[in-house]
Amino acid sequence: MKRAVAIAAKDLREAAGDGRALLAWALAVAVLLVAALQGWATQRQAEAERTEVSARVRAQWETQGDKNPHAGAHFGQYVFQSAGLAAFIDPGVSAEAGRAIWLDPHRRNLARFKPAEDQSPAARLARGGVDAVLQWVLPLLVVLLGFGAVAGEREAGTWRLLASLGVTPGRLFAGKLTGLGLVLVPMLAFFGAALALAAVQEGAGGPDTLARIALLAGLYTLYLAIFGFIALGVSARAASASRSLALLLVLWGLNGFVAPRLGSAIAEAAVSLPSSEQFHAAIHHDIQHGMDQDGDADARYQRFLAATLEKYRVSRAEDLPVGLRGLRLLDNDGYSARVHEKHFNALEDRFIAQADWQLAASLAGPLLPVRTLSQALAGTDIRHHAHFARAAEAYRRGFVDATSERIAQHNAGTVNTALADNTFWKSLPPFDYQPPAWTWALAGQWRALALLAVWLLGAAWFAVSGFKRLAREV
Repeated sequence: MKRAVAIAAKDLREAAGDGRALLAWALAVAVLLVAALQGWATQRQAEAERTEVSARVRAQWETQGDKNPHAGAHFGQYVFQSAGLAAFIDPGVSAEAGRAIWLDPHRRNLARFKPAEDQSPAARLARGGVDAVLQWVLPLLVVLLGFGAVAGEREAGTWRLLASLGVTPGRLFAGKLTGLGLVLVPMLAFFGAALALAAVQEGAGGPDTLARIALLAGLYTLYLAIFGFIALGVSARAASASRSLALLLVLWGLNGFVAPRLGSAIAEAAVSLPSSEQFHAAIHHDIQHGMDQDGDADARYQRFLAATLEKYRVSRAEDLPVGLRGLRLLDNDGYSARVHEKHFNALEDRFIAQADWQLAASLAGPLLPVRTLSQALAGTDIRHHAHFARAAEAYRRGFVDATSERIAQHNAGTVNTALADNTFWKSLPPFDYQPPAWTWALAGQWRALALLAVWLLGAAWFAVSGFKRLAREV
């Protein structure tokens, strides 16, 4: 153990004496710090705006005055997805998916006001947060610090000297790996600060947020360990440090640039998405013409009317003891909700299937499973977005049905004179979204977890077997 520590200390002294290595490490720390501060400030601003706008929307809803309940429902509401503290570590699909949904009767809407729509093309290309530093910059630092770990010793002739002093390949491996652990220092310091912030900040999310941040720290530790193993394995096999560096840079490029694009191409080829026009046209068709031989809108209305008259034992709609308008709204909106649920669920399944198909390109590097798990733990993947959308839809159905029930209860027959006032609007509870727990976030990610395990075990085997070969060089 002492010799392994001595080897690690020697590597650190050499890295400190090498201006290029020291500069690379300092730049990585600086970039991580800047990205963290920028991400935190952006999230704080977004949450402040969400809180302010949510309060304004609710105040407008509660003070819309006396009006027909259905007209009040059409007044509508915006609901906003709150970003947890972990979201500033990995914003995921938030910029492209949007966090606001407009709720009104008769239809279910997709999220609006995507942050990416407000950015110029140059700003989109330049966008890089903590996730970019963790997924691209720090692995590059591992490559720059590790490419000469063994190849450099071989070129300088020091490996044979170390072997003559009794240093085994195993001790050399432990020492070199300990030296590369320097890369973890700024990353773990960052996650430690994030955990402390989550622990002291009121309303940061409690134990679930702490668990998510801790798991993110573990995830990226494993990710950098994979690159550390690969760097040591390549360096142990390469004939020279320059060849080691060239090969590692190729592998880094495959992981960071080729794999994501290849994954996207595979996903789009495997699972197609309907255009916006096709999607909404299919919904309109099913509402007008019916699903599963339900009949068209006119046939469904005639069945509804006959069933309603029979239920209340009257022969004319005018003789109903409740408001026909309210009952019909409940029936129509119920059917419309079924149609929307069918098509939105199918669309959600396609998005999730595409996300899963992207993992097929993980052969080119471990980034894809790491990115998938990172977004899941940060609460910013497509599954979390779909969870919020379903909660928003359930809330929409609730307040819309409440207005229709008021019309039914405060009218009779075909009369439609019922009104609702501010007391009624205030009686309908505000939207209170509860994000799922971290256990839910990981429950559907077995593919990514399995791929990460394969990469970790494979990289460790590659490094260990490479160092075992060194014994034959003595």
